[in-house]
Amino acid sequence: MQSFSGLHRYIMERGCKFVMEREKSMKKTIGSTLLLLLLLSNVMTLFFVCNSKKAFASGGNQSEAETWEPADDMPHLSTPDENDITENEAIDIAKRTLVNKFGYADMYFNDSEIECGFYVIPPEYSEYNCDEIWRVELRKQETGTAPFMVEMSGDGNVLMYKAPTTLPYYGNEDILAEARPAAHTRVDATEEQVIAELRSCMYELGGFSELDIPALLIKTHFIYHERFCYGREPAWYSEIFQGNKQIGKAVSGFDGNLIDIATCDQEFTNTIRKGFWDGVANDFDISDFWYGSLSEKAALSEKWIPIVQSLEIEDPYFFYTLSNSLCIYASSIWHA
Repeated sequence: MQSFSGLHRYIMERGCKFVMEREKSMKKTIGSTLLLLLLLSNVMTLFFVCNSKKAFASGGNQSEAETWEPADDMPHLSTPDENDITENEAIDIAKRTLVNKFGYADMYFNDSEIECGFYVIPPEYSEYNCDEIWRVELRKQETGTAPFMVEMSGDGNVLMYKAPTTLPYYGNEDILAEARPAAHTRVDATEEQVIAELRSCMYELGGFSELDIPALLIKTHFIYHERFCYGREPAWYSEIFQGNKQIGKAVSGFDGNLIDIATCDQEFTNTIRKGFWDGVANDFDISDFWYGSLSEKAALSEKWIPIVQSLEIEDPYFFYTLSNSLCIYASSIWHA
């Protein structure tokens, strides 16, 4: 299975490392969740140090720039030499990669906010066969602070690319080979419902709307894969065939609602079910728990215990959303 590690343990995903850690059992302990949050804090701290170095190097206080020298065994910004492509060339390659892989128009990224850096990557952090990379981030106003991202070797060979809400793509993924089958539950859509919803959506999508949609063959697979909803809940992965030729693929949530659809030579731009981040914890003020007295925490637990128990019965995937996991933790640990 594709491993999402290396450099991305250090600076990637901008505070989303916990979603790259796969659930290894159906009953992940809350203690593990808190450990992931601790790791997240460490990653953000290291990332701040790296960005601080970049800021100082681009015009900050010189004495501070000299203070923030990274250790030799940590990823750090560097300067390309004559054997490496230029920054502008790296940005052009990144734009072309994103246009080709995610199906955007050629001009889509022209108004992006762009960050580009040349990094030295020590072997213990590198998952690539090179120790220097260009890293390009492109931010669009409509996608918020999360960037599109491309990493490439110093000579311009693309190594990784991703959309704002996806895990990294490395260009060698086999979804079905890497997935594990999911057991159908009472809350999951049926195969027939998934196919009907997918056909309905295809009538409105460019590239598919002009085809004989009723004649297309759709094969569905109900799976867990870390790419879809971070592996915390199952998804429907569909292969779309015209005759004997596969022409597309789609991913839908366990509820049957379409998440994204793509041609065979492109990647999914969205891999998270709408509503995935919603949960009971949206109504839960964690500050009331962390900063309350022992008796206040106990009272808060009494309030949330029946709510959590009820939702766990109604939704078998309730436990696996991180915000809900915090709520479950708060509703139980202080129960006397």
